[in-house]
Amino acid sequence: MEQKKTSAQGDYQFKPYIDSEKTIPEFTVQAVILGFILSIVFNGANAYLGLKWDRILRLRNPAEGSFAFEAALSTALYLGVALALYLVARKKHRKTV
Repeated sequence: MEQKKTSAQGDYQFKPYIDSEKTIPEFTVQAVILGFILSIVFNGANAYLGLKWDRILRLRNPAEGSFAFEAALSTALYLGVALALYLVARKKHRKTV
């Protein structure tokens, strides 16, 4: 960031990189295309790692339960984690207000 020195007192005056009067668009075609490309890359990586991890788990314990049980268990775990995070965030918010 650029700082401008005043001659009167020798103090530094902060000069922002982008002026406050200037408006910059946030939703542009470039942002949408970049988001689309990044979503493809990250979703592909997640799918690859998920399939690889599932294969490792199946090799370790081939006699585990059915798919429906695994889906119900993972859903319950996700809901439990989401509820816990919500309660923690709510508790922190009450302390700050």
